[in-house]
Amino acid sequence: MHLIDPFQFRDMFADARSFAVVGNAPTILEYENGKKIDSHDVVVRFNRATTTGLESKIGSRTDILVVNASNSRAMAPPPSATLKPRCLLSYVSPQGVPSVPREPFSDWVGELPILLTFGPDLIDLPGEHHTRPMTSGTYFLLTILRMLTVERLFVTGFTMFGAKGGATAKYYKDDRPGVGSFHDLDVESRIFANLLAQSDARLDMTPEVLQVVGVADSGKCANGARLPLRRRIAGGLAWRLLNFGTKLRRFAESR
Repeated sequence: MHLIDPFQFRDMFADARSFAVVGNAPTILEYENGKKIDSHDVVVRFNRATTTGLESKIGSRTDILVVNASNSRAMAPPPSATLKPRCLLSYVSPQGVPSVPREPFSDWVGELPILLTFGPDLIDLPGEHHTRPMTSGTYFLLTILRMLTVERLFVTGFTMFGAKGGATAKYYKDDRPGVGSFHDLDVESRIFANLLAQSDARLDMTPEVLQVVGVADSGKCANGARLPLRRRIAGGLAWRLLNFGTKLRRFAESR
């Protein structure tokens, strides 16, 4: 792979001042934010994001693609053939992931420049107990807010896998079971909120992100409409079950 180091990554985007960080929650398709997203100096997307046919809603540009090492050509076409980002970024586990072979990921990455790095430390953020890594979205916000000069930040498409008024699925097809269960989302949602609250950048967020950070009414959809009672009950139960499952998992791991 064409590996780059953190200094090269920083230099690549040193002149950028505005960033659009576009998550993969299906709520992003409820807006016509394409021109707004593309107007930023840097547009960031994640994993197997796609823009074809959705440009008016989510834009067409991609400068940074944040990816997991589980990606391969068997799961999606390589990003060099789709989004054509300027570079890739991947957060790797210090323990490694033995079940994820390196060759398929390397083949998927191709010749695109890629920064492989560990997730950043949670300095000056709530140090609540968590046993699993955070999502790439939270790690990336931590990275750019500490490494680059961010004056304007637009954040959209994050619901903590349906915890706050969105859906658990992604806007693109992802048939993997248990998506989101690898993370401690109860703790991460608070870290995510505090991270944005501490930022000096001028923030702009869509309603579902405001719900994650505790600003908006969690009983509303991303477009401002009231969620049906059935969905509100199901969403509330799902989040409580997720919280209970996380606590139970932590108890088992401590044994």
